[in-house]
Amino acid sequence: MSRDYDEYPPDHQAAMENLYNKVLDSDVTRCGVDFLYRARLLLRIANHNPHAAVEVIHKPGGREAAQCEFDALTDAEREALGAEVGADWAIVVRHAIGRLWHAAGVLEVDPTGLEPDYVALHAATLLSGDPGPFAARPVDDDADAA
Repeated sequence: MSRDYDEYPPDHQAAMENLYNKVLDSDVTRCGVDFLYRARLLLRIANHNPHAAVEVIHKPGGREAAQCEFDALTDAEREALGAEVGADWAIVVRHAIGRLWHAAGVLEVDPTGLEPDYVALHAATLLSGDPGPFAARPVDDDADAA
């Protein structure tokens, strides 16, 4: 189990904070945040039925529906949604860094070499907690043709 950031020496804390900031500025973070926005909007449309949202989240119709819902929000609603998405993403990024930093220490690997995109991708895997039945299912367009 990973330790809290404040349990690490100051030089490690500074390196972890630097990595955190790089992760937030990564391309994978932009994709992850987009996914979280879409998921929250589709859950709203589906009256908080996750099964209905899962059916369309990776489809063009789901993207369009989420965009229409976003466009219909007031500025205050967009700000509130952004705060929720930002908080969710911050939590999983912080947790991913902690877990990977801990693993690097256990394996005696230098954690300062962790790539921000990789850390963001690991954070995305933490969004669902338990992987569930859809974890190994491809989500790209070619998967539907196979």
